[in-house]
Amino acid sequence: MLKTFLFLVKAALVIGVLIWLAEQEGNVQIDWMEYTVNVHVGLFLAGLFTLILVSIFIYRVLKTVVDFPASYRYYSQIRAKNKGYRALTQGLTAVAAGDAKAAVKYAEKARSLMPEDKGLPLLLEAQAARLDGREGDAQESFAGLIENKDTSFLGVRGLLQSSMDVGDDRGALALARQALKLHPKQPWILRTVYDLEIALREWSAAEATLKRAVKASAITKERALNDRVAMDLAIALSAESEGLQDVAASQYRAALKLNDRSIPAIVLAAEYYIRQGQTKRAKILIEKAWKRSPHAAMVDVWDQLMPKRNSSDALDRLKWYEKLVKLNGDNARAQVAAGQAACDAALWGEARKYFMAAEAIRPSKELYKALAVLEDRANNDREAARAWLEKAADVAGERVWICRESGRVYPNWSPIAAPHGSFNTIEWNYHIGEDGDDGEAVLLTASVVDPMDDTLIEAPNDNAKTA
Repeated sequence: MLKTFLFLVKAALVIGVLIWLAEQEGNVQIDWMEYTVNVHVGLFLAGLFTLILVSIFIYRVLKTVVDFPASYRYYSQIRAKNKGYRALTQGLTAVAAGDAKAAVKYAEKARSLMPEDKGLPLLLEAQAARLDGREGDAQESFAGLIENKDTSFLGVRGLLQSSMDVGDDRGALALARQALKLHPKQPWILRTVYDLEIALREWSAAEATLKRAVKASAITKERALNDRVAMDLAIALSAESEGLQDVAASQYRAALKLNDRSIPAIVLAAEYYIRQGQTKRAKILIEKAWKRSPHAAMVDVWDQLMPKRNSSDALDRLKWYEKLVKLNGDNARAQVAAGQAACDAALWGEARKYFMAAEAIRPSKELYKALAVLEDRANNDREAARAWLEKAADVAGERVWICRESGRVYPNWSPIAAPHGSFNTIEWNYHIGEDGDDGEAVLLTASVVDPMDDTLIEAPNDNAKTA
């Protein structure tokens, strides 16, 4: 309807112009060679107008004929490109579906239809080759993507994945840093660079990347603080093993300065002071931390701090653990240790008092086994001892140092979880298993534990108190 209206308007304009020309008065005289022509001005202008239109029409016809080969080539290219894009779509769909045969087929078709395109067809070729098990061809295609500034990131990411798949952390780190230059605030790239620097023990570089990652919200501030403490402790342990005691001492202090409530930092620093003969300094550190937030791991350090001349005497051991309990008695492990020392000294009433205090804080297998020993020694009551052992079997589990990635249990915290080498994944959490198991563990998913603290956040439990 609109086209018809526009055509009528144009026709009316042309007719109007012709009528106007015809109505014009005057003649036009043309002298050419021996000829003289007198023409009415209206007729002359109408003829001139018609001549112009015919000339334009002839020009367009001739131009179309002359340009036909180029136009046909352009049309063919557009048609091939459209087919190529369709092949790309089908190929990428095949890659997503895991159909290697179809992916390779469409990759070859896209390449034949779009031979000059160094972007998406190369990406499809790389993905199809990887899916088909031809990693070398895939890497060659990814390398080709790097040459195109518009697709260079895709090439870097593909090669990065290849390096990580084969365990080439050094090569992967170089590629990840290249990707980071292209996208300096991309969270996943920052995390990848950080994880690779940690894996290669490039602590200084990792700390700098960690700061960037926190600013980009790629890593939380809480995790960053824990990781920085773990890094300082890792450097300290490495320096100590190499005999660099000044460096080790400085790093232990740095870890405590970052987080003076970090249980790993407190325990490892105290053990370092003990190895260096600075027992007084270690004792002050443990006492200060124990008053504020007692932790079961500190009990082992407290045991190491016991004067050697008193360690074999049960009464002296009892007095030593009583000092810890008096500083802060809200820890089941310390109460059990004091009760066991009292039991060894044949102070049955004292032993039972400490054991009952431990049960009020947090029941454990260790506690109930100790009570079984007490019943057997004090009263020779095998039935009562058996009852305590049955209760020990019903206790859900013990809190231990456990890797949240592998579930492996460790006797002590370490910044690196052997043998798989994960960083800062050992945390204080529950272990469920029978005595004599292979050390594997299951985490209680109902509980959430801060690996740097002994505070447990869990569903309400009348018997649950600070460990």
